[in-house]
Amino acid sequence: MLNGVGGRTVAEARERMTYGEAQDWASYFRARGSINLGLRLEQGFALLATLLMRLHGRDADMADYMPSHDRKEPDINDVMKILMGGR
Repeated sequence: MLNGVGGRTVAEARERMTYGEAQDWASYFRARGSINLGLRLEQGFALLATLLMRLHGRDADMADYMPSHDRKEPDINDVMKILMGGR
């Protein structure tokens, strides 16, 4: 389920996850964003690189250091539709 979180497939999550649990996950994603560890690390390192470049007087933007920046994260509404049985 959701990139392997919980060790379940989407089909298993549909069978076992309650509506309340799905709502809790949706709230978490809205408040905290992606749980993709790679993207979180990328954002952290991009922030560090941007700050270091600015300290040295160079113009920098976080997107300059984020190769995955152009990739769109799945919309939580699309994830919820999948989990709740819609397509």
